[in-house]
Amino acid sequence: MEQVLQQFCLDGTPVSCEPFGNGHINRTFRVTCSSGRVYTLQRINRVAFRHPEELIENIDAVSRFIAKKNTGLEMIRLCTARGGRKYAVDAQGEFWRAYDYISGGLSLEAPRDCNDFYQAAVAFGKFQQALADFPAATLHETIPRFHDTEDRLCQLRASVEADACGRVREAGPELAFISAREQELGTLCRMLRSGALPLRVTHNDTKLNNVLLDEKTGLARSVLDLDTVMPGLSAYDFGDAVRFGASSAAEDETDLSKVFLRLDLYRAFLEGYLDACGHALTENEISVLPLGAKIITIELGMRFLKDYLDGDVYFKIDRPTQNLDRCRTQFKLVADMAAARGGHGSAMAADAADPAGIGRLPLPDITFLSLFHRKKSPFGGSQRRRGLFLLTAHRRGGSAKTARKAHGLCSFPDGAFRGRKSARQKVRTATSRADKKFVHRLPVTAGAQVWF
Repeated sequence: MEQVLQQFCLDGTPVSCEPFGNGHINRTFRVTCSSGRVYTLQRINRVAFRHPEELIENIDAVSRFIAKKNTGLEMIRLCTARGGRKYAVDAQGEFWRAYDYISGGLSLEAPRDCNDFYQAAVAFGKFQQALADFPAATLHETIPRFHDTEDRLCQLRASVEADACGRVREAGPELAFISAREQELGTLCRMLRSGALPLRVTHNDTKLNNVLLDEKTGLARSVLDLDTVMPGLSAYDFGDAVRFGASSAAEDETDLSKVFLRLDLYRAFLEGYLDACGHALTENEISVLPLGAKIITIELGMRFLKDYLDGDVYFKIDRPTQNLDRCRTQFKLVADMAAARGGHGSAMAADAADPAGIGRLPLPDITFLSLFHRKKSPFGGSQRRRGLFLLTAHRRGGSAKTARKAHGLCSFPDGAFRGRKSARQKVRTATSRADKKFVHRLPVTAGAQVWF
């Protein structure tokens, strides 16, 4: 360790080096120097990242780009090593990087309340917004086809066929779960290939514990762990955050009855994310955000399952079946997202067959939407933006008492609704009013985009 630290240009002499954090991939240490400066030191996992110098280049480029903008985010600053490089190499050929430790920050494994998750969404949304004009194609793909769900499925099939550790027989229900959803898994990949979704610079590991909140104010301060910053899809970043932060249980919970989607947290994150970067996303991107949550959760479950079948070579484990437990937890969460039952997952409605999301009610069966526009968000942001409304969907021929009611968001393309004024004009009117609440009922026609 001393050999590594000597290669970096640190402020003072290192006096302590202690293990720090609980990430799955890299080994992390907190280094305190004689000057009082504190640094974070990490050994880059060569199994996960085969070209660590490219990883460092990505982090440096993105951090510098965001630092030039007035985002309110504190970005990590990589320390310079010998030769002007941003990394050091030890005698075993392992790559290390060091950067300033951000003090006074709070990293959470689970949100304490909806505001915590709203602030996490703001952080990731600001990150996405700041990089909207960054040329994504210039970044290295440090993990090739990282969120290519179709390719992940092919890799899993290869591991099943090889059965290197004789574990396939233990994963029958999980493999059947995946097989039943093969067509759905490729939805976002197909949309990217067709040009329906744009390629973005994405974080690709948007877990709650990769956001630093201010200890005193609770506001978003920084986005951490940029190892997987690559070209990708905004829906995957959004979905991974929901998967991790809005789950009711730990990622490796063995009691699956405890696992379900917390809709209050989901809605808080959706609102914060759109508050921060909604105006930079296309309508197609926004409409598939819930689908992204479902697909990315299945994808991670497949990755956990593949690693279990391969002999636990990628993710760190503390017990023999931990990766299989992680897989089962993800699939239980997916099942809850898609469940047609109140209280947990029914309002999310993220099925590929109904990405617009009014549960499983087809548009012809909905006679009108009741729109409620609030000037102020309950989580501290602003909803004064086209398309951000609370809504209630009513069945044709039903009454208010029998209506299917759900708290969600909606967007209105031109011509989506009948009436004297266009839908967009009605939205502009609502957002320009000083009233705390605007209420309007609109008959639904084809083309409405509604999601939860």
